[in-house]
Amino acid sequence: MNFPIYTCIECGRKYEQDVLLTRCPYCGGLLQIVYKEYKLTLRDIPSLWRYMDLLPISRREKIVSLLEGFTPLLRAERLGKIINVKNIYLKDETRNPTGSFTDRGTSLEISKLLSYGVRKVICATRGDTGASLAAYAARANVEAVIYVPKNIEMGKLYQMAMYGAKIILTNNFIEASSLADSHKLETYVFKPSSPFYLEGVKTIGFEILEQLRWAEPDFIIVPMGNGGLASMILKAVRELKYAGLIENEPRIVGMQIKGQDSLIKASKGIIKKLESVREFRKVIAGDLLIEDTDLANYALKLIKRGEIKGYSVDKKSVIEAVKNLAKTEGIFSEPASAVAIAGIEYLYNLGEIDNKDTVIAVITGAGLKVPRTIIQMLEHRKDIGELIRAVATRKKVARIGATKIKILQLLKEKPYYGYDLRKKLQEHGVNISLPTLYQHLEELEKLGLVTRSERVMGKRKRVYYIITEKGLYLISAQ
Repeated sequence: MNFPIYTCIECGRKYEQDVLLTRCPYCGGLLQIVYKEYKLTLRDIPSLWRYMDLLPISRREKIVSLLEGFTPLLRAERLGKIINVKNIYLKDETRNPTGSFTDRGTSLEISKLLSYGVRKVICATRGDTGASLAAYAARANVEAVIYVPKNIEMGKLYQMAMYGAKIILTNNFIEASSLADSHKLETYVFKPSSPFYLEGVKTIGFEILEQLRWAEPDFIIVPMGNGGLASMILKAVRELKYAGLIENEPRIVGMQIKGQDSLIKASKGIIKKLESVREFRKVIAGDLLIEDTDLANYALKLIKRGEIKGYSVDKKSVIEAVKNLAKTEGIFSEPASAVAIAGIEYLYNLGEIDNKDTVIAVITGAGLKVPRTIIQMLEHRKDIGELIRAVATRKKVARIGATKIKILQLLKEKPYYGYDLRKKLQEHGVNISLPTLYQHLEELEKLGLVTRSERVMGKRKRVYYIITEKGLYLISAQ
């Protein structure tokens, strides 16, 4: 084994002992793993473990793998024509076992935890990391406890649940993080700044260069939340230089979305302190919110030193990038991934990228994991918005209950006023009081399934209830 050395990025102290460390014992700073020698002999393994020479693991340690990594690097010719950049390549991380690049880090993380005898892991997450951790914990028979905010995307929550993790719902990410941290003294609490996790993430950089036959691209553009992916690709590039496999460093660019671009604002001096876990309304890329301020501050240092670049694009351009990527290249990405595509166009328009440059965009996660966000993006489209709303309405009927369904079925025959409708319901075996009936009708009105009309009968005024087109569609779907 090329034995790794923990190095603190704050105080510079080094630790060579084979123990589980995630922070510097002296100053509490982030630890990064360095090696005594940089040699790389590729293993004949179709996963990230082909780079074992530059990973902190020995052959005697059990590797927990679901064949993560070794994802394709695809030439994006049609997308390139839209953006006017000829040589765009897509590193498609949606092909990973749980649909996210995080599987790389989690595979190494869980493997190392097993070697140190850890049988339980806790984390706070907004999505991808938790889903990945749950999957690899299941593979390794390790207990996973995951704290999530109540606004989590359902696709990611379903993954965690199916993998058997214990899920604890909290009001927001601040609370989730605080509750997870409260277990520090009793068990292992995972954070994205774990040096082992980051070493796994680093392998994206190795693969990109290998797939290009060690020819350096001009740009590698990645989504940026905590900044871990950008900083680890930089680390990968430099390790390949030390190993003599490449000569030059490509320009590494991290992209954020305006409104959740703390790193970019901090690098320009617009804000003094990174906004760590603030919850944003109408955020389309929750995974790009900062979860680990220590990791983000390290990325901020790299940006300020010019070792990586950072930019932000608006939400509209990201939504357009999701659509273009799907329609031209057949890759359905989540918005957090598509920010890299929006970044290419932004940098081209800025004059930073030439149309002949070779540009790599890392597509970090799959769109199917964020159904709520995708629905919001599609609802306004004339060709499919009505279909989506109709399907969503059909789902509502399963939740409104048998009594309301019977009311709608009767109103389909003809309009009724309250007393007459109650008598009809009794004929069909539904015995409810008049106040209860009016409560049902009020709720159906709020759902847009029923409307009311006043009719004057002599000196009397009656309110009739009429089924709407939306209600008719619902009943026809039964």
